[in-house]
Amino acid sequence: MFRGLAEMSTVVVQDLEQFPCVELANNYCPGGFHPVHLNDTFKNGQYRVVHKLGYGSFGTVWLVHDTILKRYASLKILAADVSGSHSEVTVIQHLQQHAIESGKEYVVEIFDVFEHTGPNGLHHCIVMEILGPPISVDIENVYPDEIFPIEVAKRMSTQVAHGLGYIHTAGIVHGDLHLSNILLHSPTISSWTSDSDFEKYLGPPRRRTLLLRGTEELATPSPHLPSYLVFSYRPNLLLQLCLSDPTRIHVKICDFGEAFISTMEPTPGRVAYQLFTPLLRLSLAIQRIPFPIILRDS
Repeated sequence: MFRGLAEMSTVVVQDLEQFPCVELANNYCPGGFHPVHLNDTFKNGQYRVVHKLGYGSFGTVWLVHDTILKRYASLKILAADVSGSHSEVTVIQHLQQHAIESGKEYVVEIFDVFEHTGPNGLHHCIVMEILGPPISVDIENVYPDEIFPIEVAKRMSTQVAHGLGYIHTAGIVHGDLHLSNILLHSPTISSWTSDSDFEKYLGPPRRRTLLLRGTEELATPSPHLPSYLVFSYRPNLLLQLCLSDPTRIHVKICDFGEAFISTMEPTPGRVAYQLFTPLLRLSLAIQRIPFPIILRDS
């Protein structure tokens, strides 16, 4: 829940219907998600929204066309409340200054970082290369036994280790490494030059009108809400592309939302207490610093 629903008495609060495969509609409020529509543009028209790639607890991710560099990219738009306190942009900028190249090819490439002001506040925006589905996705259509072959698993594990080495050499702790933050990559994606290229693998964008919960009544129009929600793409075809050649499997580590620079003091709650070192646990106990015990479901 973002601050807007609790603090903004002038905002009409609507109990919105929740649909599968889309973000929580009630996250569109002051301090929350930025309402995005297909063909919206960002950064003075440089980035045009053409499809939806995904969403998370802290924001949404969109497929955009860079009208200046004539290429497609991924645009992550953080919730306004998160943008003010999140260290992701700071970590990314620190990582971009890292001179060592070894292992860099196994970490998502960042193209651009900027800010965007909308009806729900100021949002940090991160432009990245487009990657495929996470390795946590259902792989039954490619591997019927739903298990990666041992050689593929070894290749991916080695690449993740090299990627982590690069991140750690840069003095960064990822803080949230799990299967959903390790994404597949295919060089075919970077060769997309037209909307028909990405629609071949992602399908056309699918929309869903906002409704009041438990009814067929349309939500009241509001500048804080999008006119419609866009479903994330179906991953099957892109998954098949990324796994088409077992000898060329390529994965990349992404999402630095919980990352921090190693010289920074870890914020209690940023890392699950179960992962704290004994020394850190003792230090917190001696200083009587309260900390939440966070159990992740992923």
